[in-house]
Amino acid sequence: MQTIMGIAAEEVEGLAEAARDAINLRLSLIPEGGGAGFWTAVSKYYGRGFAEAAAGLRPPLSAAEERAGDEGAAV
Repeated sequence: MQTIMGIAAEEVEGLAEAARDAINLRLSLIPEGGGAGFWTAVSKYYGRGFAEAAAGLRPPLSAAEERAGDEGAAV
């Protein structure tokens, strides 16, 4: 049986469904539909992340990472 972080692969979908239900319950408590865009934002974020991973792209470097890279190149 394959495990993901100690969780059997067969259990992942059930745990994901329970998590979605809990999130939806909390979102329903936000007044005036304030949580309506939550799942749209999540899908955009993860969609972009998966697209970058599929293309083999890295996220942009922070300024500190760029400086560290420049210092290493000068050596």
